[in-house]
Amino acid sequence: MAGRQLALGTGSTRVSSARGGPLASHVITFPRDLTAAADIEQRLDEIARELTGEVVAAGRTVRRVRGRRADRHLLTRTRITTLPAPSQDRCDVAGAAVALLERFELTGRCGARRPGRVPRRGRHASQRSR
Repeated sequence: MAGRQLALGTGSTRVSSARGGPLASHVITFPRDLTAAADIEQRLDEIARELTGEVVAAGRTVRRVRGRRADRHLLTRTRITTLPAPSQDRCDVAGAAVALLERFELTGRCGARRPGRVPRRGRHASQRSR
């Protein structure tokens, strides 16, 4: 809402640099790829609960949940969801994180082509003369 007020030139004329504090996040690289959906959900649930505990201990609330998936080629996708209401409940945050998982493609590459890369042209290997 503040951005809209700023764009319209309405709202307070006082400038403030106050923020809610630094964002809380964890980046974890696993020694082996997690491929089973149950393993991914379990680890995600653990991470969300742990992070929520840290946020609550700091006296803050969670408003958004963000997930990032990187494949072995380091192509990444990020998804963000906003909770229905700010929360300090670990179950709410973990549930949102697991629900966010459904918005990711979990098989193969992330689905993004690197900018500037053009698919190879030519005949498929099965069509080449021997």
